[in-house]
This record gives sequence, C-alpha cells and structure tokens, in this order.
Amino acid sequence: MRRLYTLLALACIWAAGIWSVVTPSAATAEGETVYVVQVGDGLTAIARKFGTTVPQLVALNRLVSTVLQPGQLLKVPNRAGVIANATSPAAVPAAGGSKATAYRVQKGDTLFKIATRAGISVAALQAANGFTGTNIRVGQRMMIPGVPAVAAAIPTAAKPLVPVAPVVKAPPTTAAPAPTVVPAQAAAPVPTTAAAAAPAIAGHGSAVPWAYVGEGGPTRWGSLSPDYKLCDSGIEQSPIDVVNPLKMGLTDIIFKYAATPGKIINNGHTIQVNFAAGNGNTIVVDGILHELLQFHFHAPSEHTIAGASFAMELHLVHKNAGGGLAVVGVLLQPGAASAGLAPVLTSVPTDVDVAHDLPAPVDLAQLLPADRRAYRYPGSLTTPPCSEGVRWILLTTPMELDTAQIAAYTAVYTGTNRPPQPRGVRFLLQDTSVTK
Repeated sequence: MRRLYTLLALACIWAAGIWSVVTPSAATAEGETVYVVQVGDGLTAIARKFGTTVPQLVALNRLVSTVLQPGQLLKVPNRAGVIANATSPAAVPAAGGSKATAYRVQKGDTLFKIATRAGISVAALQAANGFTGTNIRVGQRMMIPGVPAVAAAIPTAAKPLVPVAPVVKAPPTTAAPAPTVVPAQAAAPVPTTAAAAAPAIAGHGSAVPWAYVGEGGPTRWGSLSPDYKLCDSGIEQSPIDVVNPLKMGLTDIIFKYAATPGKIINNGHTIQVNFAAGNGNTIVVDGILHELLQFHFHAPSEHTIAGASFAMELHLVHKNAGGGLAVVGVLLQPGAASAGLAPVLTSVPTDVDVAHDLPAPVDLAQLLPADRRAYRYPGSLTTPPCSEGVRWILLTTPMELDTAQIAAYTAVYTGTNRPPQPRGVRFLLQDTSVTK
C-alpha cells in the first residue's frame, strides 16, 4: 500500500511538471521578448538585465527549476520584440536531461511558441520529433524533451528596463548572385544647384579618417579611434553572410513611402541622398515608427547570400523617436533600369561634401520589390563607429539596375563594402508569411 501511495505521489509531481512545461503563459506576446540563455547566466542576472524580478520570470515561463541550461529559451517582459542573441538554435536539452513529455498541439500553436514555453530550442523540438519542417497541425502529438525538477526561486528587486535590439524579418526567396560591374572611366555630370549639406548619419560622416583599403581599411578601423572600438570588439556587427536562417512567420513591416525631394552628396565614402526631417516616409518595425533619414549605396553588396555577393546594395536608414536605427537593405543586380533611382544615378556628384538638389523627387516606393519579406537580425552600422543596436531588414527579393546606372556609381566608388562579420550568438530570421 505504501508503494502505491508513493507511486501516486510521484505521478502527481510528474504530471505537474508536464503541465508547467506545456501550458501557455498568461502574458501576451506583445509584451514579451525571447531571450536565449548564455553560459554563466542565472535567473537573478537575467531579471536584472531586463528590469524584472525572478518571480516574474518564473511565472512567465512556468519554471519549476532555477537551473538554466545554455541555449534554453526564456520569455522576459519587454516590448522590444524578439531578441536575436543566439545562432540558429542548436539542439540543446532543457534542464532535466533526456526525458520527453507528450503534448498535443493546440489551436494557435507554432513550433516557436511550443519551444519557448518548454524552454528548449526549435531545433531540439524538431530533433525530438524526427522532422525538419515547421508545419504542425492541431491535434498533432509531439514529444517535448526535458522535464525539469522543482526548485524555489528567490525574489529580486525590479530595475529599470534595459532597451534591447529586436530582430528581424525575412523571406525564403533568394536571387542568383550578380557579378560586380567594372567601373566606367568617366563620372556622371555634377548637378548645378548647390545647397547646404544635411547632417550625415553616424558612420558615413565620422571625424577620424577611415577607408576601405590600406592602413585605414576595415581590419584596422577599431584601432583608428577609441570611438571606433566596436568595429573590433563588437559582438553584433554587420554585414553578415546570410546562411541557415530560422524560417518563421513574422509580422509585416509597414512601409509608407512616396515621391520625395532630396539632396545628393558625395561624402567621400559613398553617394548618399538626405531627406528633410518630417518628410513623412516611415516604416513600422516591431510596432515602432521609424522615419527615413537617408539612403546610400555600397558596391559590391555588403551582405552576401550563402557566400554570393551582388553588384550593389542600397541602404535606407531610418530613426525612431528614441534614437534607434532601422536599416532596410536592398540587394541590386544587373537587369532593367530602375525608374526610382533614375534621379539619383543620373546626377552622381564627384565633388566631396557638397550637397546638390536632386533633379526630380525620388519615388521611394519604386526602390522596393513587391514582395517585402526580409531577413531580419540585430546588427550595427557597417562603417565606423560600427554602433550596434541597429535593426536590420534585408529584403530577400533583389531589385535591378541597368549597366549604365551601375557604371554611374562604380565610376566614382567601387570596393566600398565591409567584409561579412561573424554572426556569433544571434538569431537570423527569415519571414515565411505572405506579404499582405
């Protein structure tokens, strides 16, 4: 009889463990950030980092243990979206070892949600169930690896919320890489209407000289100035080689672009088009409004797709009310002429740091493909001072320029691309949802 009672007690504890792993948290997705546990992390340190308390973390994640494993996914209360601080998730077991718990898929479940609630990676969930896809159906039986043991949590005082840089969105379509165009011998005509130069975004207007080759090249940026130290020591640097992204449905980025006058300037590193404050061109990323400041070019592309580069890359730089940056990257390849870039690439200036009125407004919507799904990840400026905390949105579908337009830019600048940087412990997301 005593053995029967003991077995019943153990069964109750086991069942409670199952419920705590698979039952959804009461918190809403809008107010949560997914954090990937790093080596040496503890609940107290994580709580302090995100301005919360250990009891709140325990309640939000239905934790039954204070023991955390590197690679474990934790929800933290934050409205910044998904934090990309891990590589494509490795199959890391949750605290508790190799046990597996049966779970039946509910309406609204996704692999990412189930993995988050269970405190494991998507890859671990896929491995436990013997598949590599992301499609699941209501009523499907899944095995959840790892059943943690019960332990108490110690409260800590709440601290102010620390802003975190969210991730990023991305589509599955990848275009064939385009060869870099050989520069033409003559530069395009210089516009005649002069105007005061608009302030350049940090990086392209830096005070200490830097270059793309020689002693001032990318490998030495970090030693040129203390202000550039992140170029060497940063852990979320851009650009990156896009390979093995985590595919998932993400909320669409909302673009509000129109034909807008601008000023074109050769800043000594690239050709840039600046827009006046309050120009009305905005994007909404993770629910945060960002206004367009400027766009500029790199040749060849800075981002690569599985090692393949494109002829050029366009960067549209946006800023939110809190000073955070979001950059939309558009890969450019040879093909048909771009009507949207015609006012820019027929007026490429060769005089440095002198702004000129564009001959016509730029129709910004024409700079984007119809399919605006993208790769999304947290990164940095790709030029000194290499500041981090930049939301990167690299559109999967490339746009085209004709050879004359490419030559108009490369006659002035070529080889203006920072090499891909280590991805490190970051998520790279690829949006698979259909753009509305």
